[in-house]
Amino acid sequence: MLSSSSSAMLLPFAFMSYFGNSVDFFLFSFLALFRNWTTFTIFITWYTNIGAILAVVKTAAASFSVLQVVRYIIGLCQKSSSSEGEQFLKPMFFPCRTSHTRLFPRKHSFAYSYLLTGIPLGWKGSVGGMISADEERKPSPWYLNLFSLAPWTPWFVVNGSQYLDRGQLRDGFRGKLDQFLRSQVSDLLAIDDFNLQS
Repeated sequence: MLSSSSSAMLLPFAFMSYFGNSVDFFLFSFLALFRNWTTFTIFITWYTNIGAILAVVKTAAASFSVLQVVRYIIGLCQKSSSSEGEQFLKPMFFPCRTSHTRLFPRKHSFAYSYLLTGIPLGWKGSVGGMISADEERKPSPWYLNLFSLAPWTPWFVVNGSQYLDRGQLRDGFRGKLDQFLRSQVSDLLAIDDFNLQS
């Protein structure tokens, strides 16, 4: 049976779980557990069988690890939605390095490395869990993603709706680029017509 001091110890947890977010709750729980470690171990040994708890924790950890390895392999085997016959270029990372030197008013220089990403226009899909473009994914919370077999979100994601104009087109980034270039050409033709008339 819980004493009044034990139930009073649970009040901050209830307060934190109601008003705080998940990071606050986990941080508070960790610090409270660290501070009251001896009380926690006495509580655990009094009410539970340590051998059974360790067996359940080991089994859960092994199952979770196997699930994550299977998810990783599924992500690596995932093919792009573009057929091989219509797309001869593949998305790639290019390791690059840039440098800058200034001599005036004071000598200064720096250099750094970065990855340049090349994605062929019109390509949609994901490659090896690394790069994806215009791939339709329904967002879900991280805690549901942990226990599903759906592959992880790729490291580098290009979403056509975030570039050039707002909104999404049926053809993705390629359609938006075509629309943008047509508008620029029509603007240039209008300027040329105006210059010819004057």
